Amino acid sequence: MVKFMLILQMCTVGICTNPVSDNLHYNSFKECAINGYNRSIDFMNTIDENTGNIQKPIVRFWCKEVEVSNA
Repeated sequence: MVKFMLILQMCTVGICTNPVSDNLHYNSFKECAINGYNRSIDFMNTIDENTGNIQKPIVRFWCKEVEVSNA
C-alpha cells in the first residue's frame, strides 16, 4: 500500500538543516501537503519578526511516497 511521508527542512541565509521526517504516514499526497503547509506556518509563527527579517528563514518540505505493509 502506498502512503506518503512528510520531509521537512529549515533554511536560513542559504544554510539548511538536514531533512527530517515526522515518521507519520499519510493516506494521500493532499493530506501530507496540507500538513507540510501547516507545519511551515507553525514554524514561521515562532520566529521573532526582527530576527526573521535578518535571517530570512524558509521551510522546505516534500511528500515522499513510501510502500507500507498492511500489517
